[in-house]
Amino acid sequence: MVKGFRLFLLGFVLVVGVFLSFGIVSADFANCWDFSGTTSATCTASNGGGVCQWKTSADDGWCYDAVGCCMDIGCWDYDGTNQAACETNNGLMNCTWDPYMTMWYPNGTAGPAGMCMMEWTGDMVWGGMTDGPWVYNGDKAACGLNNYIWKANDAN
Repeated sequence: MVKGFRLFLLGFVLVVGVFLSFGIVSADFANCWDFSGTTSATCTASNGGGVCQWKTSADDGWCYDAVGCCMDIGCWDYDGTNQAACETNNGLMNCTWDPYMTMWYPNGTAGPAGMCMMEWTGDMVWGGMTDGPWVYNGDKAACGLNNYIWKANDAN
């Protein structure tokens, strides 16, 4: 009897714990796209404000809603600007500039050259444009010391 009750209690606690974790995770997730097709005011006030922005299809090639789209604020908002604007941004993001990248939109148009990318730091996987084998171009010794494989070409 006691063993059966303990097993039931363990199962009950696990089920309740799973349901509670779903509620906590979903409360913290800000999905701006849920507010697309509403209004600019509804979008920008959503999720406590400051995390979503309103764009029309004329503003952004990724917006296909006739009314407008509610999109996350991110480093990509500074694509096509310049390094200073990207790295300064709104002061809340850690962005880095890549002058060689160009965004191609689903409608077939290309954005201006230069993209602003999230600079991954800490325990994240990528360290941004300043983290990669290209940092050691022209420096064979440093390339090998940082666990990259050197391949000679016409430039070096």
